[in-house]
Amino acid sequence: MSSILNFFKPTNKNTTSVPNVPIDVDLDKSSVDSPSTKKRKLEIVTSDATDASRNTFPNDIANFCRKNLNDIKKYEVLMHYWIPDIDFKFPTSGKRNWKFQHSWLRSFVWLVYSAAEDGAYCRYCVSFGSNYIGKGGHQNINVLVHTAFRDWKKALEKFREHQTKKYHLDAMEDGQNFKLIYENRKNDVISEIDKGRKMQLLENRQKLIPIIRAILLCGRQGLPLRGHRDQGSLSLKMPEENDGNFRALLRYALDSGDQILANHLNTAGSNATYLSFRIQNEIIDIAGKQITTNIVQRVNRSGCFSVIADG
Repeated sequence: MSSILNFFKPTNKNTTSVPNVPIDVDLDKSSVDSPSTKKRKLEIVTSDATDASRNTFPNDIANFCRKNLNDIKKYEVLMHYWIPDIDFKFPTSGKRNWKFQHSWLRSFVWLVYSAAEDGAYCRYCVSFGSNYIGKGGHQNINVLVHTAFRDWKKALEKFREHQTKKYHLDAMEDGQNFKLIYENRKNDVISEIDKGRKMQLLENRQKLIPIIRAILLCGRQGLPLRGHRDQGSLSLKMPEENDGNFRALLRYALDSGDQILANHLNTAGSNATYLSFRIQNEIIDIAGKQITTNIVQRVNRSGCFSVIADG
């Protein structure tokens, strides 16, 4: 009877791995002259050199290109990117031995050199640059953003041109704002909106304080709030007809130098002065509920209580 093992070829357990060591190979003329052989050999050498450079310089800008960076990686690109030493030997190219110049890093603050790719990048555009620009967003961005720039003969011309591009200026502004936010030296947009809202709430509360105090004083003293004509704007001049204790107390506060109340009445719209009888009733209702709550809490804290009623 056939076993399932009969369908598979057994492996040789005595096989030993051969270490990756150089081997002398005697190539004939045909193999040496073969373009495909030369191309494959060159690609292997270039790949090994690039991988070695990436491992040697982990903060090389090439390690961050063409990737969706999180905030930590963006901050590394902006602040902890690799900078070649002043005596770094840049590779040469062409008959005139063109190469990257270390002085360019001082002339262009956004410029970063990649040892892994022997090319230049813009660190701001790598982190915050858009993929497409132009009308309708159909123009692709490549050099200095997604691909390294290596034409050293035209380097200065290209660098000066790049730093005038709108997408570069936008990326610079985004990068500087991101740095401030990341270092907790500036709030983000949501926090700024929330901060403005909190300030507005505090200002509105300050405006209500003298109004609430006047209403509570009238209630504590058993004084009626309203008079014969208690509508419209509040004036410092004494009215011909009595406009009530509430407005009289506010007029007294203004005459005593209450700047918060004065500023509120001078800047508020006619429908936002908080002086109407509706606002007065709301404040009285809130005060009544607060008084009731306080009484209930005192009763609950006591061991016992009694109710006294006159017959």
